[in-house]
Amino acid sequence: MATAVASSMDVDARPQTGLRAYYDAKIEELEVRLRDKTQNLRRLEAQRNELNGRGAPSARETDVGVARASAARERTRRRDERGDRDEIANAARAKSED
Repeated sequence: MATAVASSMDVDARPQTGLRAYYDAKIEELEVRLRDKTQNLRRLEAQRNELNGRGAPSARETDVGVARASAARERTRRRDERGDRDEIANAARAKSED
């Protein structure tokens, strides 16, 4: 029984050849690819989260901008209405002077 344990240690200590070496190399290669893809995924998720974080204040700023634009349109509309009244009043004055 002691020799069985010793012989299994000897098998692991010998340089690997054949199919075992091939599959061990393949497994190691796939582990490296998996690690790279996992790191890339984490990087992309962090980038997405950062961009989404920037988007939230922009949405609020957009709402403020829309409110400001709406107020500006309202002021312009009032000015236009006032201008129309002024034009009507000026036309009435000009007509009365004739």
